Amino acid sequence: MDEAAVAAGDKPGLTFTPPTELFADPERERRWRARVTGTTLGLPHSAARRPGRSMLGSNRSGTHELWLWDREADSMVQATERESGTEHGALSADGEWLWWFNDTGGNEFGHWVRQPFAGGTAKAVAPEAGDGIASGLALGHGPRGAVAVFALAVREGIAVWRQFEGQPAEAIYRHEQDGMSGPMAPDGSRVAIRHSEHGDASTPGIRVLDVDSGDSLAEMRDEGKQLLPIGFAPAAGDPRLLVRHERRGRHELLLWNTDSGEQQELSIDLPGQVDGIWLDAETLAIRHTHHARVTLHLCRADGSDLREIGPSDGSVLDVERRPGGVLEYSWTSSQKAPRVYRWSPSEGSQPLFPDSPDAPPDGAPASVEWVDGPGGPIPVLVVRPQNAPSTPGRTLFWLHPGPDLDDADVYSPRLAVWADAGWTVIATNYRGSTGYGAAWRQAIVGRPGLTELEDLAAVHGWALSQGLADPQSCLLAGSSWGGYLTLLALGLQPERWRGGIGVVPVTDHAMSYELGQEPLRAMARALFGGSPEEVPERYAAASPLAVAEHVRAPVAIIAGENDTRIPIQQVDAYADKLSSLGRAPAVYRFGGGHGSQVSGTLEEFLLISVSFAEAVMAVAPGAPTPDTGLQPR
Repeated sequence: MDEAAVAAGDKPGLTFTPPTELFADPERERRWRARVTGTTLGLPHSAARRPGRSMLGSNRSGTHELWLWDREADSMVQATERESGTEHGALSADGEWLWWFNDTGGNEFGHWVRQPFAGGTAKAVAPEAGDGIASGLALGHGPRGAVAVFALAVREGIAVWRQFEGQPAEAIYRHEQDGMSGPMAPDGSRVAIRHSEHGDASTPGIRVLDVDSGDSLAEMRDEGKQLLPIGFAPAAGDPRLLVRHERRGRHELLLWNTDSGEQQELSIDLPGQVDGIWLDAETLAIRHTHHARVTLHLCRADGSDLREIGPSDGSVLDVERRPGGVLEYSWTSSQKAPRVYRWSPSEGSQPLFPDSPDAPPDGAPASVEWVDGPGGPIPVLVVRPQNAPSTPGRTLFWLHPGPDLDDADVYSPRLAVWADAGWTVIATNYRGSTGYGAAWRQAIVGRPGLTELEDLAAVHGWALSQGLADPQSCLLAGSSWGGYLTLLALGLQPERWRGGIGVVPVTDHAMSYELGQEPLRAMARALFGGSPEEVPERYAAASPLAVAEHVRAPVAIIAGENDTRIPIQQVDAYADKLSSLGRAPAVYRFGGGHGSQVSGTLEEFLLISVSFAEAVMAVAPGAPTPDTGLQPR
């Protein structure tokens, strides 16, 4: 690409001209790019009343867009085409319409539109609802015909809207605290929503609403614990709702009769965590998460007769039921790109789509290790370069987004390219990560950022003791919350790190709160125990901007100009601060939001990151940000 976008207005900044290639060897260069740009097909999601029509996401065009698959005609066509890509969509129950979320430049703030499955122009479906952040969509069919229930979040809170075919949308729920609309019953009579009226968005409750009137039909709340409505039983008039709970400190399942209030907790004999979907009214498909891998099982609706039906390695990402007791699921591993399978009782698992010559090549294998930490064993994934030296070498410590996400045994072009470049990669599932129980996820409440860095320090010390890392050759990188932790660690642990790369990072929590929308503000209140006005000292203690004067290592930042989650103003403020201290960071501003759906932009992210790290290693420790094609504006 040409020069990166310059800082807006009168903010000082730096632009970055990435190299044209990472590797002199043509085959290595081809392989890493093909991992990013290779064609992948997502799991198809079908119309409830016309399963021969499906929608899926794919990067086949070079940008992640929505595609329509007519199984009966055996045709697949691209439905959306936008510069920033399209992520969220669903088919109406009758299969006649594709709904998709229309934001501006990837900023995640917009409205729902719909276009005919057979082709045609997309039109806004509910202008009276205004614009907001998509917070759930359910499309169904009831006594009054087609019906949609969707939620939009804005700075003032959440609104859940209901729209019958041909009618204006009406708000059936509003609250100043964050929430989300969830699944609708097959007969279109009721819908489940998540809410945080009690003031803690990290432990939402569930309310079931009458779709027609908006009246409350049922309520469930577990004090201090998460609840997630998964889906109503797939039979008209069946009031049972499948719910994920954590009453025993991990994700488990229960059936909730939303008429009688009866709750049946399911005893599923698996370690780790479970969630699932209905296969039919008496059978559940179970995703089992344990030690960074996710396997697929079936059981009866009471939890009995458990049997494994999917791969025993890697991770099952998503599952969709099909008529006749059939499942479709997407699967991946650190070595294999995502692929979609069809499972049936008679044939087992078979690939749903034929192999593509443009599919991504194999990635880099990851091992799962456990490191003693201040809050208990820390799960980490380790990716080693081919022909790794027996002596300590260059190590990248990768910090995942979230905080309530995790790194698992999944395909990662990002981690693989670092291994190609000769780096050992250590991905840390710090406290706050999901997949390891409620206590692990909630351990950061009250001390976000600081708790995670305690775990990072333990993992860094372990890597040195194991001979994996050279103490003079340890770099940090991360995206979103991981990018934030990267910058915070550079200020609070300057002696440990040779450099850092923060992708769409928070740099000032109070500024992000002031400029952000309600979903992110609600998460901040839950993590910090209040707003910046209520607990200012916690926000300051955990903000990279407040400790910028201690940064000694070179810093690179990749930031989206249209990012509503992490507003660009707080990145500018951090860059200003480091520049005033004589340690100007390398700032690459791209014309998207919180990440990118464009394959070419993702290539640029990796070109920038790896080439920056290589340049850092070429100068003495403690030197200023190296000249790697960075030019002052």
